[in-house]
Amino acid sequence: MMFEDIIGSCEVVQKDNELIFVYFDDLEFNIKDIVLSISEDFGINIIYFSLPRIYNNENKFLEIYNLFIKYLSNKKQGVFGIGDLILEVLKNDFNDTLVIKNNVLGKVLNDPLNESLIIGMFENNLNVLKTSKMIYMHRNTLNNKLEMIKKESGLNIQNFQDAVAMYLLIKMK
Repeated sequence: MMFEDIIGSCEVVQKDNELIFVYFDDLEFNIKDIVLSISEDFGINIIYFSLPRIYNNENKFLEIYNLFIKYLSNKKQGVFGIGDLILEVLKNDFNDTLVIKNNVLGKVLNDPLNESLIIGMFENNLNVLKTSKMIYMHRNTLNNKLEMIKKESGLNIQNFQDAVAMYLLIKMK
């Protein structure tokens, strides 16, 4: 299959009339460009949902996948990430928002410092230096914390859309 040749090590699952590609290796290229190119060149409607490696737990994966089907699968085509899903869920259903908050930020919010760090980043326009001064943390330590948050949640707080998604999830009580 063409996608298996492009992606490499992956599992292909067929569900109804959909093919779901689950790949495990970090890609050395931007899959978004390839998906959009294939979609345009061959006239195929492709919906690509990038789900970070942290969702390798089957229950977490299924919960997030079901939310993806509920909120994003009706799009004609596009490339979506966990931040897109969070923003879509936040607009529609409070109960689903709690599910996604627990799955995405569960481990991150175990450390109360992370919440103030995320809010600080947002309040300082995602500026690491200003945030490090505001929360009295060395810049390198803050960068390490940001990397840990990215690994644990799949959201990059230095990306505006992901930062908004994280901020709104945290502010939601």
